[in-house]
Amino acid sequence: MKLKYKIPLIIIIASIMIFFFFWLQLLNHNKNIILPYVRSNAIDKINAEVGSLSTIVDMGIDRIRIRAELEAAKEMDFESLKSFLDVAVESAHFHKIGLVSLDRTITDTSGLVNAPLPEREFYKEIFSKGPIITPPI
Repeated sequence: MKLKYKIPLIIIIASIMIFFFFWLQLLNHNKNIILPYVRSNAIDKINAEVGSLSTIVDMGIDRIRIRAELEAAKEMDFESLKSFLDVAVESAHFHKIGLVSLDRTITDTSGLVNAPLPEREFYKEIFSKGPIITPPI
């Protein structure tokens, strides 16, 4: 093979090797530096949003606790509480809110009226400890 063919062939092979070297360096850089940064940033954002949502839910629960101290709640008068509870549901803090009676029936903002209570552990806690406000289910 003549020299005029060997020089371009050597240059092409060297160029391909240099390209692969830089490509491997770029992959290594992405794996070791960029991906950990992106993961860390995403986890920080998720934690911030969870904290924000937790604050919103806690504020809603506190508002319900305050309202529960009123006479309408003590008398189990759901109709008097319904307007307040509907506002809490419409503000997107809760899907629905219910009032459990001592006769083990539940009335909630979704339209359920005096329905029998399912057998769940936190309902048993209600009847053993007295009035409670449970965290979101």
